[in-house]
Amino acid sequence: MKVKTSISNIINAHATSDFSNVNNLISVIQKDTIASFTPSSSKPCPNRSCGEVWWTKELQIKRSKTRALRRLYQKEQDADIRQIKMAAFKKCQAEYKSLIIRTKTAKFKSFIDSVTTSKLLTHKKKRAITLKGVTREDNSITSNIHDTYEEILNFHFPRASHPSVPDAAIATNSQDLDFIPVTSVKLEAVIDGIKPKKAAGIDGLPGEIVKELFFANPTWFTNLFNFLLRSGIFPQVWKCARVVLIPKEDRNLSHPQDYRPICILPCWGKVLNKTIAGRLTYFLESKHLLIDLQFGFRPQRSTINALQNIKDYVLAAQQKKHVTCLVSIDMANAFNSDDWALLRSKISTIDLSGYLKNIMLNFLEDRTVSIGDIEQGYSQGIPQGSCIGPMLWNIFLNDLIEIDFGPDIRR
Repeated sequence: MKVKTSISNIINAHATSDFSNVNNLISVIQKDTIASFTPSSSKPCPNRSCGEVWWTKELQIKRSKTRALRRLYQKEQDADIRQIKMAAFKKCQAEYKSLIIRTKTAKFKSFIDSVTTSKLLTHKKKRAITLKGVTREDNSITSNIHDTYEEILNFHFPRASHPSVPDAAIATNSQDLDFIPVTSVKLEAVIDGIKPKKAAGIDGLPGEIVKELFFANPTWFTNLFNFLLRSGIFPQVWKCARVVLIPKEDRNLSHPQDYRPICILPCWGKVLNKTIAGRLTYFLESKHLLIDLQFGFRPQRSTINALQNIKDYVLAAQQKKHVTCLVSIDMANAFNSDDWALLRSKISTIDLSGYLKNIMLNFLEDRTVSIGDIEQGYSQGIPQGSCIGPMLWNIFLNDLIEIDFGPDIRR
């Protein structure tokens, strides 16, 4: 009940704010929500043993010392000595309160890490993983964890070697946008699909807190999302992915490619992600914008359909007494190699509503990844961790599959 009340107060305090600076508004709400669970001051626990999960032996010792100093200064009759003892008590009390805040914050971070690391990112063999130096392109080896993180990020999240070309405006008025507002009912359905214990992104807000943000004021929440969709804005604060590294099986972990990065995006941003993805899927499928030979990341299609397609072709060729040769291509590091300038060009020319084009183009701008104390941008490859990513891959790949190689060659 206390959590719901705190979140409700935060949302209602900003409910009258306009969306002219929506990035700042969302950042403030996220920070206020986190701050509401981290006390600015702390009252000492009662005399009985503290039952809080964050309580430690160190806090118990510090509390006892603080209380002892308070009793000493209160009993002192000499005014000058009393002032000295009171100063000692005040100093110890401040240290005690500061320790409480640090302990609670550390416990909260530990909880977030346990949700992601122990449940999602534990190595199958349950062995401890020690991050060591990796080999750079010049065959030198990184000497510290900061350089190792940086090298791994540069490999998996590359920056384009050429400057991106500014995109032309897609739509100039509301008629061009062909915008249909999202309803509170639809948003609630999307939010219900988020697991309550879903790992928090860099903002620190888990899925259950995002749900409370919605239910605190569904009308304001819906108005915010309609503004973002109509304006073609994907908030910057939702574009940063927290990266966790998973070592690949049977690798010596001496190269960046020996690690598989998992991108954890802010849960609040995932609601907008899923809303866009649902609309994008509808347009791509209802307008038949993807070639029928695309089977991946599409509803009611799978590898079984692709295999059946191959089987039918081979059987038909056998009846004609033709010899069939199968050539398969494995695109190494494919998702990380997509050129954003080319992807933007394909998004701009595809037959989608203007508002969808706008927000998808904005989705690809100024994206960043974070690990340890490093946060850096990238401008190449399909953004990982987002349900929009697979559809962007299909759009990017569509032209290649459409190439006609002749009547005797089936793609």
